[in-house]
Amino acid sequence: MTLITNQRGYQETKIVLQTRSGVDIDNYQSSDYSPSELAYFEFLKGKYFGAGIKYRTNPIPVYNCHGMTFASRRTCITDPALIYLILEEDKYSEVNKSDVLPGDIILYFEPDKGEIVHSGVVVSEPDINTGALWIVSKWGRFSEVYHWSHVGPYSEYTSSAKYFRIRK
Repeated sequence: MTLITNQRGYQETKIVLQTRSGVDIDNYQSSDYSPSELAYFEFLKGKYFGAGIKYRTNPIPVYNCHGMTFASRRTCITDPALIYLILEEDKYSEVNKSDVLPGDIILYFEPDKGEIVHSGVVVSEPDINTGALWIVSKWGRFSEVYHWSHVGPYSEYTSSAKYFRIRK
């Protein structure tokens, strides 16, 4: 574990995190929130109140959505290029939405850039009527949230979402 001080002056740690084949993945852990993050969390609570979401955890600053999805809830992974690397190195392959099963990964993509902006874990098969999936994801460094795949701060990227499963 390595101790560093970030740009805001908060202390963070880095852990050893690697792909299955041993390639290092840059990451950080923090134990603090900035005032702007805390204000954003309050905004999210108000915006999605009554939207059928369920908070699985209180806010936890140690990990983000990619850390939840790919690093066992241990750290934050912020570089989208590293998610592509994890997908390749850990042998994920894309799954058609009609074939998605609980435990598969959902990735939300920036349509114009192809950049991965959010990740989560699928917890239900697609709804027969709407095609929506129930997922659990971490909204930034806020809380883990159970929600429909099209509800939440990343909902504008739902149409470009893709699904993945480890194959080997």
